[in-house]
Amino acid sequence: MLIDENKVYQFVNSKRDNILSSVTIYVLRLKFQSRYSEDELDDILDLLVDSGKLKTNGTKAEGGMRSFWVRRDPDEYAPKDEKGGFLTPCSPGHSLKLLNNYMRTNLLIFIHGKVHKRKDICARQSPLEHIIGAINDVLTAWKGTNLFESFLKNPLHYNPSFDLEAEEDFNHDIKLMMFHLKALRRTLKNIEQDEF
Repeated sequence: MLIDENKVYQFVNSKRDNILSSVTIYVLRLKFQSRYSEDELDDILDLLVDSGKLKTNGTKAEGGMRSFWVRRDPDEYAPKDEKGGFLTPCSPGHSLKLLNNYMRTNLLIFIHGKVHKRKDICARQSPLEHIIGAINDVLTAWKGTNLFESFLKNPLHYNPSFDLEAEEDFNHDIKLMMFHLKALRRTLKNIEQDEF
């Protein structure tokens, strides 16, 4: 029998706006019992969880009743022209605004702390150099670590009611900081070339 995991995914996705916003394995079995055996349905669900399309509160090995749900995109209602924060910033303030709005973890507080520290220590540097140094310091300290579970939700995020997925959102924030660091360094390089 050909297994169509997309139909299972679409069914779970259609239920995400219900009060509980999840579907139990029992409901899935009732819906798909004529199409799939129990083992096939379990395999489909595990594939969907492994691919990141569905979230679950347990594993097949643990037994018991599992629930499945689809995570909403935290940036779903953000302005499209801001590209979820992956927009080339036009100034240090613009970069900080985008990071405030689109970083998903409170890793953001380290950037703010480093900017203030650099302003105190290196008062003669420009704001552009302060934010470049701050982002670089935070990336040096946290990139490549697996300490994502020590972070909470960013309270300044554009959509403060999103569901935090610690590992996924930590990795998103690392990518966003790397994007901004690269863009800001390019801006600094262009300014320095224009001065000479």
